[in-house]
Amino acid sequence: MKLLLYNWVQFDQNDGGGVTVYLNNIINKLAEKKDVEVYFLSSGVKYNLLSNKIKIKKTKNKLGENIKSFTIYNSPTMFAINQFSRPDIYNNDKELAKVIDKFIEEHNGFDVIHFNNLEGLSVEVLKLKEKYKDTKFIYSMHNYYPVCPNVYLWKHNKENCKDFCDGKACCNCITSNYDKARQMQKIKTLVEKLGVNLNSPKVKKYYNKISKSKNRSTNIVETKDFSLASDYKKFREKNVEYINKYVDNVLCVSKRVKEIAIRMGIKEEKCSVSYIGTKFADNLKRQEIDINSKEFNLIYLGYMNVMKGFNFLINSLMQMDNKISANINLTLVCRNNIEYNIEEIKQKLEQKFKTVKYVDGYTHDNLKELLANQHLGIIPVVWEDNLPQVSIEVTSFGVPILCSNLGGASELCDDEDFKFEGSNTKDFLQKLTTIVENRKKLLEFWDNYNKPTTMENHLKELFKYYGI
Repeated sequence: MKLLLYNWVQFDQNDGGGVTVYLNNIINKLAEKKDVEVYFLSSGVKYNLLSNKIKIKKTKNKLGENIKSFTIYNSPTMFAINQFSRPDIYNNDKELAKVIDKFIEEHNGFDVIHFNNLEGLSVEVLKLKEKYKDTKFIYSMHNYYPVCPNVYLWKHNKENCKDFCDGKACCNCITSNYDKARQMQKIKTLVEKLGVNLNSPKVKKYYNKISKSKNRSTNIVETKDFSLASDYKKFREKNVEYINKYVDNVLCVSKRVKEIAIRMGIKEEKCSVSYIGTKFADNLKRQEIDINSKEFNLIYLGYMNVMKGFNFLINSLMQMDNKISANINLTLVCRNNIEYNIEEIKQKLEQKFKTVKYVDGYTHDNLKELLANQHLGIIPVVWEDNLPQVSIEVTSFGVPILCSNLGGASELCDDEDFKFEGSNTKDFLQKLTTIVENRKKLLEFWDNYNKPTTMENHLKELFKYYGI
C-alpha cells in the first residue's frame, strides 16, 4: 500500500505541537511495516528569498529512506496564524492543487492520502478527489481549521466562538500580517539552510525581535490585508462543502470534536471518533500514592496562557478556602511567558498554599519525575481543546485528572466528580475540595478510566479506514 501523510510541518520537527508528536509516533510504527510505503508531505513553512515559484523538494528526515519526505516551497498559504488575514488566498488559489496533482502523478498515485491538517494547503486540493477517485481521502480533525482560520474557535482571545456572525466576528479576531509573515518565513528558511540553530537562546531572541519589529525594509511590499466577513464566510462554507463532497472519512480525535464538526455542517455519516494513539498507553502504571497523608499534592502542566486555563486556574485557586489550601503542595509546570509575572503569581499563591513550586516547562524525559507522588493533575482549559496530549500523559503516569468539560480531556474518565463546568470557578473549587477531603475518590477515578489507545491498536483502526 502507498500512503501519503500530510501535515503543515514535517513529522520530525520541533514544531506543530501534539499533532507532530502524534505523527512522529505513528510514522515510527509504520516504518516497521514492510507492506506499507510511506510518503510525507508538508507545506506552508519553507519559502525562497529570491523566488516565488511553487515547487516540491525532497527533504531529509530522521528515518532516512524508510520514509520518503517532501515539502512544498512557496506555498501561497501558510500555517494558520500567519494565514489568518488572507482567507481569500486559501479560498481562490488553484496553483497549489496543480503542483500537488503533478507530485501525485510523478509518484504513480497513492492508495490513501491522509490529511492531518489543511493548514498550508488551499481548498482546491481536496477537489483532486475528482481525478483520483480510487484514492481514499482521509482527514483527521486535530483542530478546527476548516471552520475557523485561527484553528481554536476562540474569539478575540476572550471566549469560545459559538456564532461567527457570517464572518463578521472573524474580522480582526487575531493580529496577523500575511506579507510580513511570509517575508519572515523566507528569512527563517535561509537561516536554517545556512545551518544556524534557531533553537539556540541567542538566535531565538534575535529572530523574535526581528519578527515583532515594524517593517522598515523597502524590500517588504505590503498589500492590503483582507479581513472581509465574506472571505471568512466563504472559507467556512467552502471547506465544509468540499469535505462533505470529497473526503471519505473525517476522523475526529474526541467525541466533543465530532459533536462540533457535525454542528458546523460536516455530515454525520462522514465523521467517526478516532482517539489518537500514544506511546504512553503502553506504559500505564498506577502510582502507589498515600491517600491518607495530611498533605495533598496538586499539579498543573500546560501553557501559561488564557486558553489553556492558566488565568482561570490562578484566579480560582486564590479563592479557595484557606483551611483546604493550607495543606496543598501546588506545582505549576509551564513554559515561562513574558506576558506574566510568574514570581508575583507565585508569591500570592504562597500566602494560601503550603508550598508552591514553579517549573519552566517539561519534556518527556522529566515527566515521570515531575509526576511522582502527585495526587491530582488539573486540566482547566477554557476553550474546546480537541484532546490535550497532557491529559493522556498525566494519566499514563498514574495520576488522576480533574478536567474542564470543554474539549476532549474529560472523556478519559466517565466519573462526573472529575469533571467541572469550563470557566466556572464555583464548580471547579467544589469538585477539587471534594476530592481533597475524600481521597478515596482518587482510587475511584480508575474504575471509570478510559485507557488511552495504544499505537498498535490505533494503527489497526487506521488500516480499517485505509481499506487494508
